[in-house]
Amino acid sequence: MKNLVLYTIGYEVRNTDEFISELKKHDVTRLIDIRENPFSRKKGFSKSELMESLESVGIVYIHLKALGNPTEIRNKLKADNDYDYFVKTYQDYLLYNM
Repeated sequence: MKNLVLYTIGYEVRNTDEFISELKKHDVTRLIDIRENPFSRKKGFSKSELMESLESVGIVYIHLKALGNPTEIRNKLKADNDYDYFVKTYQDYLLYNM
């Protein structure tokens, strides 16, 4: 069995071509989108558009909403900028809800 490697990637500073190029550079065969809401104001990064772009180059798109950071945790970060609380609370959410 081939060893599996897990990468993380953000898309804020990339366009879709750059994003996909980075995935292909690392031989990514599937992308698991863990956004609670897989929508973006950034062109090409909403669920349907992203899935279509990825699948056109042979990368499988999977959305796992349950792994997304819940709205209330994200909203608290926006309100108080407390990254320590944000990380701890999200880790607890994953630990106790998965």
